[in-house]
Formats: sequence, structure tokens, C-alpha cells
Amino acid sequence: MKKLLLTTACLIAFVGNMAAQTVKAEIAPFKIDANGEATLSMTLTNSVNVYSFQFDLYLPEGVSLKLSKRGNITEPTSYAKDPDRLETYSIQGSVHDGFYRFTATSYEEAGGNDGEIFQFFVEASDQVSTGPQVAKLDGMVFSLSQNGGAGTGLELPAYEVTVTPTIPVKVTSAGYATFSWPKTLDFSGCDGLAVYRADKVEEGQLTTKLVEDGIVPACEGVLLKGAAGTYNPETTDKIGTFGTNEFKGTATETYTVNSTGIWAFANLDGDKGFFPVKSGVEIPMYKAYLQTTANVRGFLLDTETDGIRDMQLNGRGELYNLSGQKVDGQQHKGIYIRDGKKFVVK
Repeated sequence: MKKLLLTTACLIAFVGNMAAQTVKAEIAPFKIDANGEATLSMTLTNSVNVYSFQFDLYLPEGVSLKLSKRGNITEPTSYAKDPDRLETYSIQGSVHDGFYRFTATSYEEAGGNDGEIFQFFVEASDQVSTGPQVAKLDGMVFSLSQNGGAGTGLELPAYEVTVTPTIPVKVTSAGYATFSWPKTLDFSGCDGLAVYRADKVEEGQLTTKLVEDGIVPACEGVLLKGAAGTYNPETTDKIGTFGTNEFKGTATETYTVNSTGIWAFANLDGDKGFFPVKSGVEIPMYKAYLQTTANVRGFLLDTETDGIRDMQLNGRGELYNLSGQKVDGQQHKGIYIRDGKKFVVK
């Protein structure tokens, strides 16, 4: 389904010097999908032996460390990556208001080399906002002596890094998709992607209107048209001129159909449009559907029009056999009549 891209603009780095001896901790750039997971890698470079250290990790809103089923943040979601280098290290973690604190200790030194020492599994929700945000490491303190003592602690300054989340939206090879999101989105920067609301259902036709400013309010359902690929709308505080909308969104939860008159988008043997959904079927989150009592069997897209301004989805009429009897459900071989025209099912 729908995705969030989180990319750090540069490397998080802390460098401390004591008598020309250097200790440096780094977190490499990472990417993450909306409602997905990613691995945050931490490396340590030190020309002096390090026996223990502590640091606080701050992540942008909507991004958090993935906890184990028991709620433990260090097992198995974060761990020593290089056992040859940190064989006797242990790491303790705790959750605080807005940050995570970690303390790593050892009975043997981690001496003069570099490389990845810890990994942290992070996850993103759908509550992230796009645009520049901040991740931070703070409270970095290294112990340069196994027994501690004056002058053996090295404290590094806090460092902030800009992170930029985006929300990938996928259009399949059918050239269409439905979408909804729990925050207001701006699609104006998505070149080649047209966004439609359902203006009205009248006389067996569904009329959709182009959302010209690209602003889609939170939780509204829309129909997207574009080449197959991934597009990246932005969250926004803008108030657009969206207008009436007959589409319903599933931005906050899956919808289980429990009544008639529910229509979902599908590509059935080349027929693209909205078709009735049976009771009990689940419509996934972040999609859109149509609710109407129109007496048709489906709303088909007119693939002959470019849909630049608006589109009409023509209602597919009821199906009858040659005896004039209405046919519901699966059609068997034979001749049928729809909208006054005969066709053959082989």
C-alpha cells in the first residue's frame, strides 16, 4: 500500500578529542516507508580505548524505535552488531518523554578501530509530517577508564540533523488508484498525476471533478490517474477548494462492507471502474470507495477521454437473458442483453 520516505540530509556525527585522541560516533542516513520499518546503524571510531558510554536518541514525530512483543527496547530490536569487537558489551535501554536513553558497558575495552557496533530497528506511522524535521543524539558520554575516575570521561556536544519525510503513493499499471490519508495532502507537486473527487451520481452516471489546486483534506477519498509509478504528495496546513465529494475514505481504519450500495475501484478484464462489493468484504486502509443506491451494475471509466478536466463514469445497466429475465451473479455461456445491446458469453 501507501509509503513514507525518511532520508537524513547528512551524517549524524559526534567527535571528541582528548590529548589528540579521537572518539567519534555516527549514525548513517536511512530511509523508511510509511507504516514500515528500517534499520538505523551506529558506528564507533576511537583511537583510545572505550569501556562504556551513554547517549540519548531523539527521532522525528511519527518515527519511533520498534519495541519487542514484551515492550523491551533492547531485545531484540537493538543489539551489538560486531561481536568480535564488543564481545562482552551489554546495552540497556529505556524510554523517556520524547527520547530513548542507552547505556553500553563492557569489562573489556573497545579499542582503536572503527565499524558498526549497534543497530536499532525503527518504525514509522501514518502521523508523520513532510518537510524538514530534526533527529538528534545528545548526552553522549564516553568512559575511557575501566575503573572510572577524574579525567577519564569524555563528553561530546549535542548534534542535530535535518530529516525530510515524504509519503509515496503508488499508481499501478492500470493507470488508476484510489487513496485517502489521515492528514491533509498537497498533490500539486506530483507531475503527471491527476486527482479527482466524486462530484455527483445522477441518472446512472458518476461525475468526477479534477482537484485543480491539488489540496485533498484529511480522510477524504480520491481517485488518482497517472502513469504507473510512485508519487510523493506533501502534508500541508493549506485549506483548498475541494468541494462536494461522494467518495468515502478509509484513512483511519479498514472498512468491512455491511450493506448494499458499496462500490470499489477494480480493473475487471480491462473494464476499469467502480463495481459493487459484497457484504463482509474488507476495503483496505488508505483507499476510497463509493456509496450509492444507483440502479446499475458498475460505473465504467471512459478510456477514450483524457480526463484532464473531469471524467464521467458511465453506469453499466442491468443484465437480462433473451427471455427478458434479470440475471444476477455469474453469467453462463449464452446470449445476454445489456443497455439494449446483445453480447455473447463464451
